[in-house]
Amino acid sequence: MSLGKKVLLSIVGMLLIFGFALLVWLSAEQKRTIEGQLLREAQGIYHYLVLTRLWVSEHGGVYIEEENAFRRLTPSDVVEDLAREAENGFPVTFRMAVADSANPRHVPDAFEVRAIDLLRRGDREVWKTEWTETDVTFRYAGPLVFDNECVRCHGESVKGFCGAPSREVLGCISVSLPADGPFAELARTRRDYTLYCLAALGLLAVLLYAMVRSYVLVPLRTLSEASQRVRSGDYTVRVCLKKGPEWRELGESFNDMLDSVSGQRKGLENEIDRAVTDLKKAYQELSEISCYRSEFFAHVTHDLKTPITAIKGAAEVLGKKTGGEGGEYLDIIHRNASKLSKMVQDLLDSSRIESKGLELDLEERDLAEVVEDAILMVTPLAWEKKIAIRYDVPHEPHIFPIDSPRMEQAVSNLLSNAIKFSPAGSEVWVSLESSGAETIVSVEDFGSGILESERELVFQKFFCRSGEKASEGIGLGLAIAKGIIESHGGRIWISAPDHPGTVFHFALKRKDA
Repeated sequence: MSLGKKVLLSIVGMLLIFGFALLVWLSAEQKRTIEGQLLREAQGIYHYLVLTRLWVSEHGGVYIEEENAFRRLTPSDVVEDLAREAENGFPVTFRMAVADSANPRHVPDAFEVRAIDLLRRGDREVWKTEWTETDVTFRYAGPLVFDNECVRCHGESVKGFCGAPSREVLGCISVSLPADGPFAELARTRRDYTLYCLAALGLLAVLLYAMVRSYVLVPLRTLSEASQRVRSGDYTVRVCLKKGPEWRELGESFNDMLDSVSGQRKGLENEIDRAVTDLKKAYQELSEISCYRSEFFAHVTHDLKTPITAIKGAAEVLGKKTGGEGGEYLDIIHRNASKLSKMVQDLLDSSRIESKGLELDLEERDLAEVVEDAILMVTPLAWEKKIAIRYDVPHEPHIFPIDSPRMEQAVSNLLSNAIKFSPAGSEVWVSLESSGAETIVSVEDFGSGILESERELVFQKFFCRSGEKASEGIGLGLAIAKGIIESHGGRIWISAPDHPGTVFHFALKRKDA
């Protein structure tokens, strides 16, 4: 939801809450005003009836002529006659209600029973508004007291009437006023006010939104659009905000910031250009150095092969001429010459792999047979440490276009590494299986394992694992294995088994996959 819609909804929501609260308060005040007017009317009628009772009592009653005779009316008779007259179409009705009265006309209803109870407890008056499905009535009750005025009319015989002492509340004078008109007017007023309030609130909401849009949303949108252009790389954008001094100051600050950022950006671009130029130059120099180094190793290793071969040949000739005399020393010369020849060959292969000059003579071969040949190649090394190599030959062939000698070299390097770090009398497991579109070869040993932080480093040239002695090799075997496998389009990685040791995996993708 956009900011403008949120602001509009917030304004409308606040105005509706304010208008509803004001409507409730005005309705309550108007209701109290109506009930106050009705209460004053009922109080006037009540006091008029009380005054009438006192006047009649002061004069000993009222005599009226009926069929050439006079009948004396007591205060209660006068009030009762007035109540009967009020029932004949008069808008106000009233009656006397007496607790425990034997006269049906004076038996109190539910409101009057409650009123008599409250008046006896000390309330001066009781009133309520009664609502029915057809009309609204305002009910009022004031105390009805039998006192000296009763004695004036009825004589000493009424003293202690009903066993009540003087000024005892024995009932109430109940007044009922119709309230349909005032409350209907209240409903109309509430309806009209609601309509007027909605119209006013709608107009106010529109005006407030127009003001907020003009003085807040439009400048914010201008800043947002400018920010979007800056994000896209346009640092030439500038804003002009004229909605007030605050916005004008903010716009100037925004423009100053862009000027500063633009200047810094140009400076950074110049620095980056210089750095890129320096990096290119350094990379070119490093490439040349690497090339020189590769050429150096290639020439040195190539030149070393000739004297090493001569030493091995000379040792063999010397052994034949001496008839085996000094054979122990000749054997030392021969073993170390072979070891030196192996190192020289590894250096040469590493140099070729690094310079992308490793040539492969590809032919269709069963990878399982190549692995088996590599196992036979390292078996004497395993015998020296009494290590058993366990290999389950797969039943189906795994044909790949591979350079057999090179692949044998890679697998034998992995096996030699596993044998070297395995304890005497242990085992090395070799497996070959299909997994999806690949064939995976795994070499698992029971040695000390490889730290997780070193699993990627062991494939680097001249890297020595933790605990490995420098005399055990020059650190090219795994690097050469990785280079040969990747030259065949494969991949190599390390995992940790559920026992002490290491598992080397390499995978080749099948042609039919």
